[in-house]
Amino acid sequence: RFENRLLSPHFNMENLPEECVYSACICCYTSCVKEPLIGCKGKGDCLWCSEECCIAGNTDQFDIGMIKDDKFFIKLGLPCCTCGVKKVAEWFNPILLSNGQCLCLKQHAAFPPENLICAICCFQCIPNMGCMKGPTPGGAPDNSTMQR
Repeated sequence: RFENRLLSPHFNMENLPEECVYSACICCYTSCVKEPLIGCKGKGDCLWCSEECCIAGNTDQFDIGMIKDDKFFIKLGLPCCTCGVKKVAEWFNPILLSNGQCLCLKQHAAFPPENLICAICCFQCIPNMGCMKGPTPGGAPDNSTMQR
């Protein structure tokens, strides 16, 4: 196979995680995935604005026109995207949250940060030291980590 000619004979594509972080800086990262998405999709929230878009294959279209949603003052939709203004109670929940994928590239950003990651050119420094490592899930640590 072509990729095996470019890499070391000891390198095996099957040993890679499903998602490998390519670059990252504190609250955002870009990664490569084994299974590409045919098309693009994304979702983002920043203070009072919320948007979602999708032009990927085998996905349902969004509702068209004015969309009724109790968390929004107003929300508009087209077959490929939606955009809305959130109610005041939702403005800082979260301040920034963004996810997207186009073909084999994924991106994630969050503020306040969900997980701290530092990486460049597929080499991750924090939290999983090494080459071609996956991102760590956010959230609270499990009980084994919290023991004193």
